[in-house]
Amino acid sequence: MRFARAEGIEGEIVVHDGVAWIVKGIAHPHGSVIAFPRYSLAPPRKLSTAEKLRLASSLSRYWRFLDIWAPILPRTAIVAKPSRDLEQLIQLLELYVPNACRVIPTGSAAIGLPNANDLDAVVACPSSELCRLTYEALREMRCAGLLGESLGTLYREWLARHRSTISFESYNALKVGSPLIGKFANTSYTLRIVNMEFKPHKVLSSMYKEMQVVILRDVLSFTTPCRYIVYAPSLGKAILESYRLLFTELTPGTTVRTLFRIEYRADGVTYIIPDHSSNVEIR
Repeated sequence: MRFARAEGIEGEIVVHDGVAWIVKGIAHPHGSVIAFPRYSLAPPRKLSTAEKLRLASSLSRYWRFLDIWAPILPRTAIVAKPSRDLEQLIQLLELYVPNACRVIPTGSAAIGLPNANDLDAVVACPSSELCRLTYEALREMRCAGLLGESLGTLYREWLARHRSTISFESYNALKVGSPLIGKFANTSYTLRIVNMEFKPHKVLSSMYKEMQVVILRDVLSFTTPCRYIVYAPSLGKAILESYRLLFTELTPGTTVRTLFRIEYRADGVTYIIPDHSSNVEIR
């Protein structure tokens, strides 16, 4: 399959056979998207783990470009039926983020799921500089009180996504003050800034290895994917790349120990991805 740049944006919701799938990644086969099942639309509800596994397996294919097996489905129309609170959050974000960026509703509140208890949105930016301006805008909104900070929000996010990976004390220390996670209209929110400027490169070979790396400096620490220049004893310098919010906003000197997927890509750079492990140490 040849590579197409604009097939899908991380976090978009696409529909296939009455199921809402969440687009993952910045590289997609031509005419298709890599996505994972999340919700049934008739009636709107969260899928069980067993349903997710069954649906993902049924459409899983090998894509040589990234050297992965993943669910690949046709590009379809984007679902967008945001709740009132999510619509208000999107309208507020559109007032503050650069005009060239696009705010996309995602998550349970984007499909009208009854009793959705959090708000999720993606801000897709066409350049790294616009990503930086967007992040600065979010920080200004936090300082102005338009976006709130909440220990309860951090705890619920940790409980839902990270409790098997990292202790709450460690998670709270990493994320306190982050404008990407907080409270809006008394409802928890999570935001992602997606950098559309990142250019995927073909994966020539890959392997898995548990190791500890130290962050030397960030390339873009607050985007999806986030990227850092790191040092690994067995590899030397490499790029740590992650699609998980857990790894955003880390600072130089931080160490990360986990099982990494090591990718040797066509751009001649070695990338290490920590997204496949449920056991992570960040210090």
